[in-house]
Amino acid sequence: MKKSIKTILILSFIFLLGMNNVYADVDCSNLTSNTKLMQWILDIYNIFKYLALVLTVALGMLDFFKAITASDDSAIKKSATTFVKRLIAVVALFLAPILIKFILGVVGIDYCLEF
Repeated sequence: MKKSIKTILILSFIFLLGMNNVYADVDCSNLTSNTKLMQWILDIYNIFKYLALVLTVALGMLDFFKAITASDDSAIKKSATTFVKRLIAVVALFLAPILIKFILGVVGIDYCLEF
């Protein structure tokens, strides 16, 4: 396991060293010129984020309610781990634009979209 992680890190470092800024001349005006489309996409993304948050809390409450009414310790632990996994997924969903912008900035690709 350690060998594969070490190999991935070395290959990633070599890839980043070998990258030159080939995308520096990309013009974002074509992509962002249709502001209605971009706003629609951002609205859909925001609705999806908050809907995922509400569903995570609601499903977590339902799972915990079922586990507590069954008074089963293993069911409570299982619902807790499921809830934590859902929360991690929602946090990843909220942080995705920031992470994408950071990674593309490190690689040197111009990031045309603003979240």
